[in-house]
Amino acid sequence: MTAIRDTYGSICNQTIYYTNSKEMKKKAGDQYVVVVDSNSNGFYWNYFKTVVEMSSEVPAQWTYVGDEQGSLSVENLRRLVRTVNHRKPIIFGRIFVQKSFLYYIFPFLHPERISLQSGIVLSTSAIKNLSQCKGYFLPRATESTLFACAKETGIQTIDPVDEDGMHLFHEKDMKTLIPEAYGPSHQHGDVKSAVGCCSDHAISFGQMSFKDIRLADFASLHWRVFGMGGFEEVNASYAIDPNVFLPKTTATLAPKNISKALPKSIKQQTKSVPKPPSGQKKTVVAEKKEKLSAN
Repeated sequence: MTAIRDTYGSICNQTIYYTNSKEMKKKAGDQYVVVVDSNSNGFYWNYFKTVVEMSSEVPAQWTYVGDEQGSLSVENLRRLVRTVNHRKPIIFGRIFVQKSFLYYIFPFLHPERISLQSGIVLSTSAIKNLSQCKGYFLPRATESTLFACAKETGIQTIDPVDEDGMHLFHEKDMKTLIPEAYGPSHQHGDVKSAVGCCSDHAISFGQMSFKDIRLADFASLHWRVFGMGGFEEVNASYAIDPNVFLPKTTATLAPKNISKALPKSIKQQTKSVPKPPSGQKKTVVAEKKEKLSAN
């Protein structure tokens, strides 16, 4: 948690941590932490949906959802979302195809999935559409259910690439991607033809340790600024205080529509809140107990 707080978490308008560890909440200090009363994690759809629907109570045009092993370039993410209409239901992430044996038995199943490890960016309207997904035959896994629900509720799923066709969302860390990109070319002595590891506009990387997250943040800011646009500071007047909208610090995975389970006072407060400025985002980090102990 401290690695996220000291890196991209400090640049977002607001960062909310979701965990199943009460002990972690005690150590969080001034960070806003919601304890989810469940043994599940973000890879299970009921957990993921609860986290996303709760976060929708906090006014922001875009929400990034990732786990504790993700690294995010907030500057590059802001540049991406400025090019699209935040009022449309849109999900950004890494889309991949994985066919299980069930796909050949039930061909109506979707083989496409959205990688949770690469991080997912949702517009507010996309979150509202996801809450309407009521399928009874949906799989329990978040990655496959998210894509199926997006298609069912009219959400546009986008796997963005740069001008060279390189992906902006990565589910692997840089230490894995660099050898994969340069290894074959270097072995044959054809260094010039190597495309490279990652785009200058890369937004996220996954499966990183807390040390790697700190190193990536330092490298992107001091060694090479991804996107060549420099560092952006968040206007303090635009910062979001989640205490106004999420006074509850414990969540349960019981209700299907969590907005109905929230107190009426919260709904009344959210209606009077002015629209956030363009490009305003919050970060939601769903953390697992066993992973947090290393931090």
